[in-house]
Amino acid sequence: MAAKKKTEDAPVAAWSPDYDEIDETISQSVGLTPISLSRADHVKDCVSTGLLAYDLAVGGGFSPGRFCGQYGPEAGGKSTACASSIAESQKRGIRSIFFDHEGSADPGYWGRIGIQLYGDFKDEEAQKEAKTSHGFNAGPHLRYYAPDSAEKTLKFISRLMHSYPDKRQYNDQWYYVMLDMTQKEAKDKNIPFDLKVTRACGGGIWVPAEDGRAQAVIYIDSIAAMKPEALIGEKKKGEWKDGSGAQALLARTLSVHLAGITSAMVEKRFTIVVTNQFREKPGVTYGDPGYAPGGNALAHSHDNRVKLTKRACPAGWSGKAGIQEEKSWDGKGTDRYTFSCLKSEKAKDFMPHKQAWVRWWFDSSGAPGPGIDPVFDTFQYLKMTGQLSKSGVKFQIELPGQEREVSTAEFKALVLDPANKDALRQACWTQLQEGDGFQRYFDTTQSDTA
Repeated sequence: MAAKKKTEDAPVAAWSPDYDEIDETISQSVGLTPISLSRADHVKDCVSTGLLAYDLAVGGGFSPGRFCGQYGPEAGGKSTACASSIAESQKRGIRSIFFDHEGSADPGYWGRIGIQLYGDFKDEEAQKEAKTSHGFNAGPHLRYYAPDSAEKTLKFISRLMHSYPDKRQYNDQWYYVMLDMTQKEAKDKNIPFDLKVTRACGGGIWVPAEDGRAQAVIYIDSIAAMKPEALIGEKKKGEWKDGSGAQALLARTLSVHLAGITSAMVEKRFTIVVTNQFREKPGVTYGDPGYAPGGNALAHSHDNRVKLTKRACPAGWSGKAGIQEEKSWDGKGTDRYTFSCLKSEKAKDFMPHKQAWVRWWFDSSGAPGPGIDPVFDTFQYLKMTGQLSKSGVKFQIELPGQEREVSTAEFKALVLDPANKDALRQACWTQLQEGDGFQRYFDTTQSDTA
């Protein structure tokens, strides 16, 4: 009898679970949102510093959901950089809240930088005019506070942040998510929520947002000037009692409050920008004696940290005692400047240890200057991205659509002359925001000089 032939089974095709669907289902159930890592998307949502070179060195500006720090010796430009960022926030309709512990806010200076103000907001009459039913507004999308203790600032930030709705991304669209609101309550308040997404995601009301920009940017100037309540002292039985002299009071206060604040920043799309001083420990023989007040809790809370240091005029830029003088663009006066070097020491969403130079314009033909010098900033951006080369005594601009050969005076007029409508600088901003500027930056060998 013939043996039966063995029938071989057909090979089974390899199979893989739908991991994306599983991840998406779980992320919706726990309220976690996957976020795009595209540099162009990142820059689009960032709050600009108003400085091309600064934005380039830190990856686009101050990111939503990030705790950003600026520190350094005095006169480095930390407060000016904050003011410039506030002006950029106003242009985009992003809310700014400024806590002035140093008394650094000067209405005249802020106005020259570009911040829109309701008159002199330190004047009592102007405050009465600007006061609304919701509190004091210093300008459009800007609230100004001068707290007398660290606790008041930190408690305000924590309560404010937890009062705002979450802001999440779903299918490439950003939404405000109000977890405690029902559909009936939303209809009664005429809130235009997305019914389909609300049902799909479950829990709360999902309202379409314009984009992923920050809900608010909080500025604290400065950490070192914040005074804990225990240090201030109080009046008891008609007699003033001095505060505690215990060490590290500020560090302990920050340690208590920062954990709750930083844990909610990403879901709320809040950005916090703090300035800090640079000090030296006395009697240190070995190691670096420099430190920034606030303790380790503050240092570890930073997602990004930049050191701004005032410098002498860099090589190739003439000046005396750290001050450079230069003819105004129309030849009718003399402008005066100082220089600072910024170094990115910590960056969780970009490469750290990047460097850029900034020139601060403090004197414009005998009148107060506008702080930011757009001429030097534009020059630095073009140089850092490899789109500026020197040809004899002239410079060759190689920015697409703006190619030309200019002298130093012509370059200055190209940026400042109103007849040119700021075309060169706007082209630089467009290139940076589209992400192309970063690719050019990576492809260009950087130097330490300006």
